[in-house]
Amino acid sequence: METLNKFSEFRRPKRPYLRVQTRKISFENEVLTLGVILGIEAEEKVYIKVKPFELLVSCSVDTDESYLSRYAYFALCDIMGISEDYDFDGFYWPDLTDTKMQSKFLMTIKSKENLHVVLKVRYHGLYKPGTYLPIFRRDKVRIKETVPIIAPEAERTADHLKLGYNLAYTNHDRWHTSHYPFLIPYIGIAGKDETVIKGFNRYLFKESDLSGEKLTAGQEQLNNICFLMKAIALIDPPQNKGEDHTEIEKQKLNRANFCRLFELWHEAFPLLEGKRYSHSRFTFGMRNVKRKPPKSEMRACTFSNEQVELCFVWKEKPDYYKLELRFMRGGQLYDLPRYLITSFFAVASGYPRKYYLLNSITDCDVLEFFSGTDFKMLFLKVHYEAYFQYFIEPLRKLYKFINR
Repeated sequence: METLNKFSEFRRPKRPYLRVQTRKISFENEVLTLGVILGIEAEEKVYIKVKPFELLVSCSVDTDESYLSRYAYFALCDIMGISEDYDFDGFYWPDLTDTKMQSKFLMTIKSKENLHVVLKVRYHGLYKPGTYLPIFRRDKVRIKETVPIIAPEAERTADHLKLGYNLAYTNHDRWHTSHYPFLIPYIGIAGKDETVIKGFNRYLFKESDLSGEKLTAGQEQLNNICFLMKAIALIDPPQNKGEDHTEIEKQKLNRANFCRLFELWHEAFPLLEGKRYSHSRFTFGMRNVKRKPPKSEMRACTFSNEQVELCFVWKEKPDYYKLELRFMRGGQLYDLPRYLITSFFAVASGYPRKYYLLNSITDCDVLEFFSGTDFKMLFLKVHYEAYFQYFIEPLRKLYKFINR
């Protein structure tokens, strides 16, 4: 609203009340057409073209390069409503100008008084000029790409009680007390054939939580790694009023904990290889990680110490490029599942409970970023060189590209 008021001397009167009726009529050639009625006057048209950092506004009456008509002013006021702002990104589709291109990529959903323009499903992930894209670079210090597989030991526990390990994870920015993925030991109750856990007795948060169970050296080592993980897994939320720590300090602390957790996962994975009892759990936040694991949320899973490598499939179409993130294991290419809580692991679409550990922090960052785009990105050819080549070329230096 503040920006709008800089370009007009009109203001919405409080008395007498001015009734403004606005409807979205059409979207063609990148132009949104509005119908505007002020009071009892006849309807006039307002035309809006969205640019990366500005709006181009015209009107069927009065508006020129230096003057904004009252129809245009009040139409924009009405769209913004009481929030006094409006996101026009849904009407920003540069270079989809002719009818053929617009109908190919976009779908217009129209009701009596509203209109939405969305990408067709097959073109989800189309990026527009002006969108922020990070530049990925190789870690200064990479985690070792190969780790030794430790020979399994005979597990020691009481006859019916078994020591298992739980991958606890959640969305990073959606829940109160969000946390990074970490590992928690638990004591479970095995079935008669001892192949599955039929119940969960308790979590182990510290060494003293063990009540006489005799552990192997490997179990003790893995438990100690778990205790270190939990101590740093909680994500420090954005700054609240009155807090001493600044937002930048919190981000640095979270990043340091993230990197340290990744190192601990690399220490843990050789010890996890072949464990009979392992589960994953979506926690909805650290505050829900309490004494007893909820059976309804525990899902049996496996951890594989096999080497995996992220890679990209690059597809050239007549008028756009398509980039897809995949991963390779043993020379075979695997898709990533659409809904993947990423951070440290790759998971194949057909095997959602088998976790492979990534090789570097850069891998983690790349996977995290592409998870927000369903692991694919599209670029119009007309935009590629000017707006997106700077993003793709560093990726080509880091990862294998497979042309299709």
